Amino acid sequence: MKTIYIGNDTSVSLNGLTNKTLGTYINNATGTIAISDENGDTVSGVTFPVSLAYVANSDGDYVATIDSTLSLTEGKIYNGTVDVSVGSVDAQWKIQLMAQIRRADD
Repeated sequence: MKTIYIGNDTSVSLNGLTNKTLGTYINNATGTIAISDENGDTVSGVTFPVSLAYVANSDGDYVATIDSTLSLTEGKIYNGTVDVSVGSVDAQWKIQLMAQIRRADD
């Protein structure tokens, strides 16, 4: 489980996206992330899905920023869904996120 901090911009990274069959990095995908609650409802405060942008001159790296306006409750578990498409090939990852308040020792 990953931590998502309340009231903070959050950077989401997808690193080294690879076509396992060809053994090559994928640098031309389109991707998004969305965050939902335990009922599957999209979390408010941000317009989802948020696009993942390719990191120039990388080997299949993508990044998105989720704005600090995301409406989260401390201690609650949320579900992140990352969707990626390249041509006719689609992939999806699920990530569990625990909402926490960032403290000085974090």
